[in-house]
Amino acid sequence: MQKYKKYHSDIKVCYALGIQNEILPEKFVKEIPGSTSFYWKDIGAKKFVGSEFASVVPLVTFSNRFELYINTLH
Repeated sequence: MQKYKKYHSDIKVCYALGIQNEILPEKFVKEIPGSTSFYWKDIGAKKFVGSEFASVVPLVTFSNRFELYINTLH
């Protein structure tokens, strides 16, 4: 029986940047224990190497996927 859940690093970065509510589904955010998310918020984005690019990644990914979707309509 697994005692702890392992979360993807992107989830942790979202919390460290304080953008979890804009990026992640509300239901998913509510399922993460407060003690876990508190730790991620407390880490601070500057402790991650390359954190200056982290807020750009979701925007670029969304933009690329949207462009691919639009191209399938033509």
